[in-house]
Amino acid sequence: MDKNTRVTVKDGIYNYAPAIKGKGRMTGKQFADECRKVWSEENKVNAHYYGLFEKHVISIEAKRNGVINARMA
Repeated sequence: MDKNTRVTVKDGIYNYAPAIKGKGRMTGKQFADECRKVWSEENKVNAHYYGLFEKHVISIEAKRNGVINARMA
């Protein structure tokens, strides 16, 4: 993954992580699916980020205290 994509994915993680706060560890696909429940994929920006999460996030967890742990490919 190039540097710009990595920065974009990180920004997306911090912006969309409230959708999974306290829900435990999940894959990038599960993260994208949880985000879809909150923010419409009809919005092209949302759809772009969801695709990036599915492709580049190996695992993610957003704890109730606000700490976000994510592993990216």
